[in-house]
Amino acid sequence: MSYRAFQLGDADVTCQKTKILDILDIKFQNFAARIYSFGHFFEIQLSSKPSFPTNKRPQSHPVMKKYLPYSLILAAAATGLAHGAATAYTTPVGYISHTVAAAGSLPSAETYLSASLVQATEFAGVSASATAKTVTFTGTSVPTSLNNTYVLEITSGPSEGWWSTVSSSTSSTIVLTDNFPVATPVSVSIRKHTTLKSFLGNNSPGFVTFNGVDNSDEVQIWDPVTQSVIPYAYISASDLGNDPLYPNGAWWDIGNSVVADNVVIEPGSAVRIKRIAGSLTFVSSGTVKTTKTEVDVYPNFNWVGTPLAVGGTLDGMAFNTQLNQYDGESVNFDELSFLDASQASRPFAAIAGAPPTMFDLGNSVEAGTEPFKEGTGAIIRRIGNPAGILRIPGSVVAQ
Repeated sequence: MSYRAFQLGDADVTCQKTKILDILDIKFQNFAARIYSFGHFFEIQLSSKPSFPTNKRPQSHPVMKKYLPYSLILAAAATGLAHGAATAYTTPVGYISHTVAAAGSLPSAETYLSASLVQATEFAGVSASATAKTVTFTGTSVPTSLNNTYVLEITSGPSEGWWSTVSSSTSSTIVLTDNFPVATPVSVSIRKHTTLKSFLGNNSPGFVTFNGVDNSDEVQIWDPVTQSVIPYAYISASDLGNDPLYPNGAWWDIGNSVVADNVVIEPGSAVRIKRIAGSLTFVSSGTVKTTKTEVDVYPNFNWVGTPLAVGGTLDGMAFNTQLNQYDGESVNFDELSFLDASQASRPFAAIAGAPPTMFDLGNSVEAGTEPFKEGTGAIIRRIGNPAGILRIPGSVVAQ
């Protein structure tokens, strides 16, 4: 699956490189000291590296499944799912609370967030056949108004989690922007893409708005192909000239000076919030995703979110078996890191074992049960390996 960019143009982020460092986080890990700033880094080779006791590792690592709480099964309860009834049911809906870090004494603070809840399914069916980008259906009526605001996802079989943006549709076919990977019948679903507006509303978090003069908060999307940040901000109705199309204001593409309400946040990705004021908490709502999510991973930096409505663990989300492993010697591995509210980076990597597990590089301890909280995001840096994919499991609904 090729990377699908939904940016409106290349953003001018040159100004970021001239500012005082937002983060000075020197990490002595692996065999390098890395100074991070705005997603960029410098490396200083060191002679030492940590060790980890692979010969003392246990032979099994039980993964506890996390089940949906009451707030996320309200819709299901109405149709019997909450009581284990073997009847058709509505996918659970609910809400997630997100926290944005305060800038404190820094010029700004960064927080990685993900839209763990998705838009409701508008069509589901089983493909009859597929040729290149066209998927054909029989015995069911496909909505004829589908366009590039929709995403099709495979929901069964070995390719579960694969997705592509819709191009167009007829009553029996759906045309995609990518070649469909399965020729034989497979179940699929169609829903609206998650966008800046569907995730963040009309500035539901209360970010500092953009007026073209003063500093503002930013919602940044990462392009892993070009390794560049695309910055957005919210602009008030008055600063938009009281345009009747946007009575409450709109999301704004800072680099291209155009409205960006419909800019897509790709499945399985994260956005970065650049906050210049105090801490914020806000709520997002949507539908629980119970199927896998395929995530593209490119060389160097990637911003990855969690599609799990109640979060998961690093091993439970299968990073331990899908990331390129760190062996203590080779420079070529995948590093997954979280950024704390204090702006400290916490790096992890997969290591070999029976089975493999995730390892805390900063503290030299196993970390398979390290939480990946719902609604949050992480950075995956792929070092010395080609692009590939991850398949993140879906939420488990108690029955």
